[in-house]
Amino acid sequence: MEPLKRSLEWESGVNLQSKQIKLSDESDLKSFLTWCQDNKITINPKVTVCKHGSCAQYGLLAVEDISEGECLLDIPRNVLLTPQTTALSKLLEKEKASLKSTSGWVPLLVALMYEYLTPSSHWAPYLHLVPDFNQLNLPMFWSAQDLEFHLRGTGVVESVRRDLTNISAEFSNVVLPFLQKHSDFFRPESYDLELYKKMVAFIMAYSFTEPIDEDEDEDEDVIHGGTPRSGPMMVPLADILNHVTDNNAHLDFGKETLKMTATKYIKKGEEVYNTYGPLTNQELLHMYGFTERYPLNTHDSVEIPLSIVEVVLSQDVTSDSRELLNEKWYHLKSKEVITEDFMYLLGRDGFITDWEMYETLKVFSLDSATFRDVNEKEEYSDTEGDDAMSFDDLKQLPDRWKIILATIARACIKRYPNTLAEEQSTMNSMMWSALPRWQQYCIYLRHGHLTMLHQLLATVAIGDT
Repeated sequence: MEPLKRSLEWESGVNLQSKQIKLSDESDLKSFLTWCQDNKITINPKVTVCKHGSCAQYGLLAVEDISEGECLLDIPRNVLLTPQTTALSKLLEKEKASLKSTSGWVPLLVALMYEYLTPSSHWAPYLHLVPDFNQLNLPMFWSAQDLEFHLRGTGVVESVRRDLTNISAEFSNVVLPFLQKHSDFFRPESYDLELYKKMVAFIMAYSFTEPIDEDEDEDEDVIHGGTPRSGPMMVPLADILNHVTDNNAHLDFGKETLKMTATKYIKKGEEVYNTYGPLTNQELLHMYGFTERYPLNTHDSVEIPLSIVEVVLSQDVTSDSRELLNEKWYHLKSKEVITEDFMYLLGRDGFITDWEMYETLKVFSLDSATFRDVNEKEEYSDTEGDDAMSFDDLKQLPDRWKIILATIARACIKRYPNTLAEEQSTMNSMMWSALPRWQQYCIYLRHGHLTMLHQLLATVAIGDT
């Protein structure tokens, strides 16, 4: 009976802990909304901030019908958290030369670490609510095994590895020396790479970048209210809104305030969604930790690495023609059709990098004499108007080009851990609802990629290619 007693105590503890977390969440939200009111952030009474009805963490919910053009949130510029508004602003300005980095994020990252670890920070109620690092489950925090198992072939693994390398180097070479030099400003917890990674994720998933006004003086370093012309900024309350491609609200940057405005009619009970931009599922998972099910994300695409195309085009090449093959690649790169790390992009309607793919296929279809004649010309001549590469256009391509594209599609499909049929089966199975949300997002990503690649394969089929 003893094991049963421990089990009951454990379950009771979980329930109690869950209630405590819920009460803590409610307290943090109440404190944040009070802070918003104290700082003259205006919230339209037709919306409310809550977890209920939201697709991820907190969100903004319509409690009444909202008309297109209505202002939902009005946020003064002086509450934005930037290197210019933080309590460390003078120090950051004084040391700005030593804080330069490839990312350009270091000043804001240092400001966030300082404000996050300072109980008396002006932004404390905001930073207690957002970010919730227990919920911010970006791939950069996953194990190497999970990354490889769930995201092989998607391009996310390579992006995460590159991020982690850059973050570690930036922290060691730029941030840590700065913290050590000004140790009187920073708590011991600041000297932690893991905290720094969390702050990078916070900026990646929650920050905004102000569009540059073409009418502004390009020589000005800052614009209204001391806000930087470029670079990320934290916008309390606006960053609570979630993203969908078919969004119904948009953030407008004004001289004195930022306004979240309804871009269409929103019914009572619907969630208010912002947009993070025309992002693919690969980018959404990498930077925000979620994806949209195919075909909801109209911006989705598949990256086809140049290396795969190179391998396909080098198949069955004799030693005598190897030199010609290399000359053709050099020609495309020297004429800036492609670069060393180029990615061909396949979207839902065909190739997004249509000109680049068309020119690649065209050059590699030329015989030796014709190619050398083309190669000797000083100016690059493309066939403008003939390079459309939508799925409908692909049907009109020469059979030899179709065979190449089919081979490329098959090579890409082999990179993924599962087949399209297996992904569809999982999504339609009884076990789907039991999968963790992050695994569902991975499947959405792979399923969308495989769907587009199979559409390419079906489009260019010419019998048994």
